[in-house]
Amino acid sequence: MYQSLAGLGVSARRICLRLPSLFIATAFIFYATTDAALAHAVTQGDKGYIQEIFGVHLIPFTYLGAKHMVTG
Repeated sequence: MYQSLAGLGVSARRICLRLPSLFIATAFIFYATTDAALAHAVTQGDKGYIQEIFGVHLIPFTYLGAKHMVTG
C-alpha cells in the first residue's frame, strides 16, 4: 500500500491513509441514525397491507413510499 502512495504528495497521502477511518465514522453515523428512520409509523391501512404481503412488490412499495414521503 505504501509503495502505491509513494508518488503522491504529502497531503494526498494523508487523505488516502485516513479514508478507512472516515469510512468507518460515516458508517457509524448512518448506523446510529437509522433507528429513528426505521421507527417512524405508517398509517393503519398501509400497516395492515405491509404485514399481509410478502415477497418483492416494487410497484406497491414505490407507491407506499411516495405516499408516505408526500403525506408525512
